[in-house]
Amino acid sequence: MPIILIQLRIMKYHCLTKILLAGVLASGLVLSPLNAARVFSANLQGETPEAAVEVRQPEQSTPEPEDQPPVSDDDLEPVETSDPLVDPSTPEPLNPVTEEVTTPAETIASEESPVVDTGPSPVQETPQPDGTETNAQPDITEQPVDVTPVESTPQSHVNETEIVTPDISLAPETPVITITPEPEIQETTIPTDYPIMGGKVLIQLKSGMSVKEMTTLLAALGYTAKDSGTAAGAVLVDVPAGQELETAELLKSTSGVAYAQPVYTAYALGLVPNDPFYSLQSNLAAINAEEGWQYFTGSSGMIVAVIDTGIDLTSPDFAGRLVEGYDFVNYDSTPMDDNGHGSHVAGIMAATGNNGFGIAGLDWSAKIMPIKVLDSTGHGSDLNVYRGIIYAVDHGAKVINLSLGFSGYSYLVECAVNYAYSHGVTVVASSGNSGGSVMFPANLPHVIAVGAVDDSGNRAVYSSYGDEIDLVAPGNNVFSLTNSGFSYKTGTSMAAPQVAGLASLLRGLHPLTNDQTETIIKRASKDLGTRGWDMYFGNGLIQVRESIIQLFLFLRGYNQSEPANEEENPTVYPTFIPTMTPTMTPTPVFLP
Repeated sequence: MPIILIQLRIMKYHCLTKILLAGVLASGLVLSPLNAARVFSANLQGETPEAAVEVRQPEQSTPEPEDQPPVSDDDLEPVETSDPLVDPSTPEPLNPVTEEVTTPAETIASEESPVVDTGPSPVQETPQPDGTETNAQPDITEQPVDVTPVESTPQSHVNETEIVTPDISLAPETPVITITPEPEIQETTIPTDYPIMGGKVLIQLKSGMSVKEMTTLLAALGYTAKDSGTAAGAVLVDVPAGQELETAELLKSTSGVAYAQPVYTAYALGLVPNDPFYSLQSNLAAINAEEGWQYFTGSSGMIVAVIDTGIDLTSPDFAGRLVEGYDFVNYDSTPMDDNGHGSHVAGIMAATGNNGFGIAGLDWSAKIMPIKVLDSTGHGSDLNVYRGIIYAVDHGAKVINLSLGFSGYSYLVECAVNYAYSHGVTVVASSGNSGGSVMFPANLPHVIAVGAVDDSGNRAVYSSYGDEIDLVAPGNNVFSLTNSGFSYKTGTSMAAPQVAGLASLLRGLHPLTNDQTETIIKRASKDLGTRGWDMYFGNGLIQVRESIIQLFLFLRGYNQSEPANEEENPTVYPTFIPTMTPTMTPTPVFLP
């Protein structure tokens, strides 16, 4: 019996031993997959190879002790946070996309030998923003712009003679005030307490008092008086210099005097724009632009068309003022300037003034319609010019500038010009730079032909002239935009847009016809050469202020003709029927 009890005890301990061994084996099988799952999850979160090695290393070198505490829920879910798995001294993990783009060699090396500590890579030394891959993505997209700016900006192809020196374009330190030195500004400032003409008093007569009676009355008092030449019944009285105010107060009490005052002095209050390169635009001073801008700077309801090599569509001087145009060279709706000529012309005519950038054009508000008919070499066909004019008229342009010319006659272009004229559009063209006769299309009857003068007001030696010349404007070293910056250019191509810009100002101020616009500009021009019209200067040098004043006089009835109604003009559509006039030879000339 005791023997049986001893055997049962032995069997009991043997079974307990087997149970204990089975429990130990089961524990090892459970913990091993859990550790593997933790390493896999860390790799999904983009952890560094070093972090993964730290988790695997205990499993490879040290067996799991029997008295290890049970695995917690935090160990089963490492996906929620990667902080427990990363050593605080470990550098910020690289963005996988950044590694692929910038340092592929370093990424491959770190994957092949994760245990070796080679120190932080050059990319790791640069502090990376905290967050996900989305936050780091802008750094990748911006790098190509900083590394390769030359590939997208063809600065090296621009002729150096047409570009302003770097100290002007990069650091414009010529403020507007330097146009007039400071001492001169102080000298010309009008004192508010004495803005009068010395030795003169103007008196207004009461109703029933004649100028002759007042002259006799004042003569008895010792004053010399005469008719002021106004239609309002005023008399100009000579008084001792320095006693104008006192004498005016005294004469107010004289019988028959309604009012007496000193003769106040008027000063031109020109509007000087704050554009940094305005001081380089000497042409605007020659045509009295500042004094004209004090009255009007343009209307956004006006549309001017630049038919040329296109314009720089990205320039801040044209921002917010472009309307839809067309590229008849590449047959698309993006008439981008690849030559620079069209941008220069458009800037002279209508660059936004007083915007703190670049230059000031004649018209600061008109909408600009860019139409490209000339290629990158500055050449094009009369067919494209014809199409450009028709497009401009049909899309609402009221002023068209053509700083181009043909060596012969084109029937197509004349049809387009007549079409524009019949729709009340003002067409302006450069006379040509041959120094000979006026070129086509400037020599057409319904085109304002513009020649050029130099800085002294003489005809520029290159400016074409003849019976068809209408007006002149400055053409030497005119500063304006290009497709790659700013430059000086010389030619009648620079003179014509000044006339077109003035026409835009006048038509934006009042709805004039094309004939009325041309007449006002001619009457207000500064006569040069022989008196009146001549074949070198036409009607003279355009004047902005005088043209605006002439418009006001016209509207007040000083001009006997009333503004015509444009709607009454007959609509004439372009036709290709040959004319019977013997002098009209339809032989279009195509430029190469």
